[in-house]
This record gives sequence, structure tokens and C-alpha cells, in this order.
Amino acid sequence: MKRKEFALILSAAMIGCGAAGARTLFVNGPIVPADAVALDSVAPGEWRSTVTLDRPVEGDYFSHSAWFTLAEGDSTTVLRRVPGTYRLADPRKELFTDNIRLNNGIYTITANLNDMTFAVSAPVDSARISVFGSSVANGEGAEGKHGYAWMLGEELKGRKGDRGNGKPFYTSGVSIGGNNTRALLNRYPDLLNDFGRFAVIGLSLGNEGIHEATDKEGVFCGFRDNMLALIDKIKADGMIPVVVNNYTRADYTELDYEYIKRINQLIHLWDVASVNVLGAIDDGHGRWAEGYISDPGHPDTRGHAEFARSFVPSMFAAIANGKPQPERTEADGRKLGGKAGRATYTPEGEMHSFTVTMRIKLPRKKTSLLSFASANGEGNGSIDLLPDGTVTYHSSKGYAQVVTAKIPADGSWHDITLTHHHAQGATRLFVDENCSEAVSEKLIPASFDFGGDKEVVANEITLWRAGMTPEEISAHHNGAMLKSSLELYVPMASGKNTPANLAQSLGELVTHD
Repeated sequence: MKRKEFALILSAAMIGCGAAGARTLFVNGPIVPADAVALDSVAPGEWRSTVTLDRPVEGDYFSHSAWFTLAEGDSTTVLRRVPGTYRLADPRKELFTDNIRLNNGIYTITANLNDMTFAVSAPVDSARISVFGSSVANGEGAEGKHGYAWMLGEELKGRKGDRGNGKPFYTSGVSIGGNNTRALLNRYPDLLNDFGRFAVIGLSLGNEGIHEATDKEGVFCGFRDNMLALIDKIKADGMIPVVVNNYTRADYTELDYEYIKRINQLIHLWDVASVNVLGAIDDGHGRWAEGYISDPGHPDTRGHAEFARSFVPSMFAAIANGKPQPERTEADGRKLGGKAGRATYTPEGEMHSFTVTMRIKLPRKKTSLLSFASANGEGNGSIDLLPDGTVTYHSSKGYAQVVTAKIPADGSWHDITLTHHHAQGATRLFVDENCSEAVSEKLIPASFDFGGDKEVVANEITLWRAGMTPEEISAHHNGAMLKSSLELYVPMASGKNTPANLAQSLGELVTHD
């Protein structure tokens, strides 16, 4: 069909429903039942209908598409959108067009050929978590592309106590391989058209070109600024953003790794919930841990599972219930151990990688500070204090690792931190910022007990669902509020009240007086 003929058809269509030459507008595409659905004429040149687009589609989100035609099945009268907009593309003027991408659902679709615009509307689903990212977020590397987003959705569906609008939370994929921050900003309507309550941003500096760049600082700053712009847009549109932190790649250099750690340090501090997936399968040098890689850019199914375990399971429910971002609080401290009793925490769901910190004033006595039971039947691990101020980690496998620096009896607060990278197979003990050698092991903690047979005074107990870098542990020691994968943050104040968990989770520290 020539452009002149198309223009005549377009003009006839705009005359309206009662005109002799009027045509019906159709929605077409892989998600459309029977290939095409007619829209109702509501005004001259304007059509609107509520349609069910539930045709099963082979392939991932990119294949879930639709477009308009002026005549059913007539490919010469196709109207697509101008990429990243709600404008319809007039083929007489526009060189680049794009399909409208939608997941299956029920939508009210409007097309207005008077101003060449369209609109898609539906009720916001308060239980839907839209995952907006690139290939890893899309499940690349996992069997059947059932990656971390899909695994998270399955975990959330099984949590009986967590509900959004009376039903379990679930994930919805809006990710496309190869995307970076600029691509997500350009196709932002895809996220809006998923009508979820939460928006998980799943990107990394890798697709920004950090490895190949000569100006790595420029790439870093561009990613930071575009991420903040995305977060602001999501908040302005009434959704709740969640950021998946940067992760590893097989070809990263030590300099690339420094930039990954730097951006994650910033994300920890942003006013947004976030997830520390670097601490899930990092080998300690910014590359995938051995045995968790599908190809240089993607984890395998096991690697995706470690990513999924880094999400605090009740985070979405806690946020939906109005629990705010935690702020670092200086408490006066509370006695633990001995006659004061211990405190216990049971992780939500299966935990692999973790970091746990007690901020305490140490007595010059031999006592246990922390112990944990292993879910894999390998016994208990513990951190013990000796009278000379030496702190010792006893592995559940029977090893012991001693921190050489002794803690001075100076009456100051000191941080005792145990960080475990499950995929890496390494556990490290920190006293303040002093680190032990790694113990080789893979832990699955079932519960944590704080306090031993002698009293200590603790003013903070903190637990993250990820291993942490020395830089992160140093930042926490120096007062930063690191929130990525934070499951438990309890300032310990004197008194009889049960100390509150300020992290965005529903977990509770149980005290035994």
C-alpha cells in the first residue's frame, strides 16, 4: 500500500463510527487472542476497550508485544509507538518504531488518532513486584531462565503470613537482556504498563561498559546519576523502588572491582531498599565464585539461587506495612549473657551468606559472645572471648581462627563481626576493622544466640543476608547505616522492653531474661 493510500484510510478512520468509510481499530500481536481484537469507537478518531490479552507466548518479556492496525490482519496499516513514548508512529514521518510490550493481563486500551497517542491502564496490583532490569534480572544463565527474580517470586508465594491486597507477593518480569540505565530510562513506560506496586531495578556497571571504558569514573558517575533519576521517577509515579546492588563478572579487573564496591557503598546509603548480591557469589576479586558461573556475564542456576537468598523475605511485607528505612541509633546498651539472659534470632527462610555484628563492651572474662546452629547438621559455630582480650572463632567444622589483635580494656564500644561468603566458601572474623585469615567452609545457619555464661554489654546487634567486603565492615564500624540485605538491626537499650528490630523486615530478636 502506498503512503497516499494509507493517508486516505487514516483520514477515513478519523471520521468516526457513523461515517460511511469508517474503520475499526484493532489491537494485534503475540499476546492478543486470535491475533486481533477490535476496539470500540468512543468519539471521532478515538477508540477504547477493556481487553483480555492472555494468549500464551513462547519466550521472555521482550516477546510479549502488541500494536494497532486499521484493518484486521493488514500489515500495511500498522501503527506502532515511538520508542519510549505514548505516541503512535505515523509511517509517513517516523523512521523508528517499537512494539508496545505488555505482560498478559486485562487492560483498558485507548488509541486517539487525532493526536496520534495511545494509553494503557489497569488497576495497580499491590502484590506485584515488577523486576525491571537486564539479562541477569531476566534469568539468563539459569535453567529455563528461572533466575533469581523467578526464584524470589516462588519464595514469596509460599510465605503465608505476607500479603499484598490479601494475596501473596509475586514477581513480574519487565527485563530485557543488554539493557543499561539509559535503556531503562528510555523504555520507562514498560515499567508503568506492568502496574506493579514495587519496582526492583536489576542492573550493573557491566552493561554500562565499566570494564571496557577508558574513562571509568565517567561511567561510574553516569550510572549513579541515571539510577537516582530512575528512583526519583519511580517514587513520583507512586511505586516503591528496590535496588539490586552491583554484582560480579568473569572479566572484571581489580580496578573494575573497586568501582563495583564503590557504587554498592553508595547504594547502601540511598533512601531506598536494596539487596547486596555482590555478597552472594563474589570470589573476593569481583568475579563469579567457582562453580556458580554459566558464562562470563551470567551466573548459573546455583548462582541465581544465591542472589535470591540475599533478599530479605519479609522486606516487601514490611515496607507495605509502612515500616520506614532504618536510621543508625546510639543506644546506651543492654546486658546479655549470664543472669541477664541471652537473645536469639532465627533467620527468615534459608540463609547461606551472612554477616553478623555485635557492638559490645568487653569484660576481662572468658565467655561466649555469639553462637549459631547449622542447618546442615555440622554442629555449632561460636565466637569466644579470652581473658586477655583475644577473640576466637570456633568453626562448626572444628577449626579455630584467632584474631591476633587484642581488644583493649578501654571501656569503649567494639564491633565483633563474622562474615560468611557461602559460594566462596570462606568465613572471616573481624574485631573492629582487624580481619582474620579466612576459614574454608560453607555454612547454613539455622539460628543465632547472642550472649554466653558471663555478662557483656551490647548496644547493637546487626545481621545482613550477604557476605561483606572489608570496606563495608569498616563503614559499619565507623557509623554508616548499611541497609542492603539488612534483616536485623536492633539498638540495645537498657530496660525490660523487648528491643525492636528497625530493619525493613518482620523478623524479631527474642530475649530470654
